[in-house]
Amino acid sequence: MFCVFQLASRQCEILKYVYYGGIEHSLRSQVWLYLLGHYPFQDIPDSDEKVQLIDEDTRHKYSQVLSQWQSAERDYMASKGSQS
Repeated sequence: MFCVFQLASRQCEILKYVYYGGIEHSLRSQVWLYLLGHYPFQDIPDSDEKVQLIDEDTRHKYSQVLSQWQSAERDYMASKGSQS
């Protein structure tokens, strides 16, 4: 049985290896996607379809957050302008 503890332990091993040993330059762009949490360690995408789904989900979440920030900024600027 592959439990969460084993997974966390493996992730910790990988992070230590990267921290102390570094990563070959040609692999860095792929490794950073995992280190920054774009792809989860526990569910390494094994197909282009999974990668596309994760990427599309991330783009969607980003556009939602961006829209919320833009809306908040417009509201702030409108309230600031009405105070003058």
